[in-house]
Amino acid sequence: MNLFQPIFKSRVVFFLFFFFLSISLPIMSLFLFNLTTQNIVTNVNEEIGQSIRVAAFEQRGWVERTDQFMELLSKVPEVRSGDEKSCSNFLASILKLYPRYTNIGVINANGDLFCSAFPFEGQLSAKGYRWYEDSLRSKTFSVGDYQIGELPKKAILAFGYPILDAEGNVKYVLSADLDLNWIEDLINKINLPSGSTIKVIDQNGVVLARIPQEFIGEKVPEPDLLEKVLAEKTGTFTTIGVDKVKRIYAFTSLDSAFIIIGTPYSYVYAQALKISIPYLIVFIMSALISMGIIWKIWKNQNTPEENVIQS
Repeated sequence: MNLFQPIFKSRVVFFLFFFFLSISLPIMSLFLFNLTTQNIVTNVNEEIGQSIRVAAFEQRGWVERTDQFMELLSKVPEVRSGDEKSCSNFLASILKLYPRYTNIGVINANGDLFCSAFPFEGQLSAKGYRWYEDSLRSKTFSVGDYQIGELPKKAILAFGYPILDAEGNVKYVLSADLDLNWIEDLINKINLPSGSTIKVIDQNGVVLARIPQEFIGEKVPEPDLLEKVLAEKTGTFTTIGVDKVKRIYAFTSLDSAFIIIGTPYSYVYAQALKISIPYLIVFIMSALISMGIIWKIWKNQNTPEENVIQS
């Protein structure tokens, strides 16, 4: 103890120690909070990225299932007959069994819809649509673009399947429109934080589907986000949304469209505080205990001298 007596008797040393703790406490707190925030941002990006990959995988599954579904339909006599009434009635009954599709129809060689599960009036042409043109050219199953369908007006992914005649020429093209609500069902199974947003946009940046349902049929309201998505196809980006909420966005390509999931940055802060506070409390308590011990030792070392001086 004799070696440390001069140190413990020094007011300067005590106040330097106090000053050091006063400075280091907020610095350490800020460092710990920032480190925790960075780790949580990384984890959130990984979780959202996983959700994005699940959505892409699910989409590939729907493409494969639709291919098999349309192959079977193309062999049904009512579909191949060319009779509008029997074909429409049959497809209407099939549509009730497969509600994931908004419509199933048959297009003739001129590109006109003549048979449809969903009732229609007038003349509708499929010319110019990728799924129709690709089926005519390749004579195979084709995947079209994400778009707003005609029958009914809903966001869909369109498919085409050629029906060949005896000579191998395309007689009809069978069409099927997959409702994008499968994405909503998928997202509902994923535990996303409150305030998260999900949107599907086409290659022009038009919103085809969104949760919550806003801006459908309009351009993505965050131009910096849209620029990032169209340029990089897959990645993450942090920006402030049109609702003034800062979010971490993860995005990836779904063939002719993009899916974007945004998580509020406030969730990151809340999680960082939740994790950091116990460590900060331990740090503060340790600092206070250390200061108390130093204060006690300093008082014990200085009390005798003060008594001597008074006597």
